[in-house]
Amino acid sequence: MLERRSLTATLNSLKALPKDPLRFARTVLGRKRWSGQRRMREAIDTHRRVRFQSGNATGKTHELAGDIIEFLATGKRRRVICTGPSYDQVRRGLWAEIQSAWDEAAKRGVVIGVRPGADSWDIEPGHGAFIASVDNISSVQGGRGANGTWIVMDEAQGVHDAHLWTALDSLMQNPRSRFFTSCNPLYPEGVDYENSLSAEWHTVILDALAHPNVVTGRDIIPGAVSRLWVEECRKRWGEDDPRWIARVLGRYPEIGGTSLFSMRTIENAAMVDPPTGEGFHIGIDVAGEGGDLNVATLVRDLVVEDVREWSGIDPMGTVGRIVQLIRETKVNPENVHIDASGMGSGIVARLHESGYHVDGVQFAGAPTGAWSEVLHDQTATNRRVEMYIVAAQLLRDCSLNIPARFDLTRRDLCATRLIQPHSSGASQLEKKDAIKKRIGRSPDFGDSLVLALCRPTSFFVESF
Repeated sequence: MLERRSLTATLNSLKALPKDPLRFARTVLGRKRWSGQRRMREAIDTHRRVRFQSGNATGKTHELAGDIIEFLATGKRRRVICTGPSYDQVRRGLWAEIQSAWDEAAKRGVVIGVRPGADSWDIEPGHGAFIASVDNISSVQGGRGANGTWIVMDEAQGVHDAHLWTALDSLMQNPRSRFFTSCNPLYPEGVDYENSLSAEWHTVILDALAHPNVVTGRDIIPGAVSRLWVEECRKRWGEDDPRWIARVLGRYPEIGGTSLFSMRTIENAAMVDPPTGEGFHIGIDVAGEGGDLNVATLVRDLVVEDVREWSGIDPMGTVGRIVQLIRETKVNPENVHIDASGMGSGIVARLHESGYHVDGVQFAGAPTGAWSEVLHDQTATNRRVEMYIVAAQLLRDCSLNIPARFDLTRRDLCATRLIQPHSSGASQLEKKDAIKKRIGRSPDFGDSLVLALCRPTSFFVESF
């Protein structure tokens, strides 16, 4: 086995050649990439946060392992944090691929430090990689590399703790740091799905139909997806099935079995002028004690015109902000709809005392049926569920326009899902606290929108 100088000599020879981001894996690891893997490697050089989503067995984890080897072999004082849904899953998946890539380099005469151990790889002090447990957020701290840190999350679809995502992203201060995730996009929900809708994350999709094994019908890359398997899936599921879309095409399905909204439906509705108007309405979701935002959504004739948000002021300050908004927009106070539960009850009462007869909406109260022509025979357990169902139906009918600039509103809607129906058959929604745990924030923008769609039922709240 050659000494470490073999790596130095190899790297020096590579530097003498024209820059080629694909050369290291070809020369040191003996790898030939297919087009999807080439796009993965190229994205690593050009984006700080990259998502790799794919159909089954397209080689994304194999590619990431080789890229980690290259990152650590071509610099010093760098760190790689490997994580995923569980320690064992990372150890058997991504980490095993890293060990295999190291072995392949050694067979070709290039020895990169010591072989990666069971869950850590210490090449030099402050330079190497390790597995971080998702059960212990503190395990990711202290993992920064002086010359850059890579966070690599495998099977990101299964990592649901938004606080862990935040802790990992806090390691990104160094401009050379990167955050990469990989997943099979099975369900349109969770933090990874949220990131797929964010402009901050660049997404590379590996479609199994484009894999050379499938295109040629031959086993060009052993162990990868095959044409036979793809054709079996086509016959078993059909091309409209969510499983085909996720496991073969590598895309999130339009809508999950528990979802009310899909991003494509929202985008399609935004391309159409709503056929009828509802006048000018403002929905205001008041912040609770947990530090959520106050959000006001301004909707004119079922088109979202503006979204305002504020925090850090007491309830009376919020009353003043709402009064300013009413005066500025000249909206009829009865078309200002405020959630009158919790903190909102006192704010509605104070506005009424000041002569602003806003609509206090009892989100937890009984449905009103005010949108019966839209709801038809759909029933809901409370007013909040009723209004989310109304919003979903209006979007499906292209009767509600949410422009793309209101990204958080769109994302809050897509994060909202149904749970098991009530014994009466009425629809129920997942609780706000559960959504907040899943996506890392309260869906205040979504609640504010559906409040703006309310039709006034009473201008005075009888009791608080």
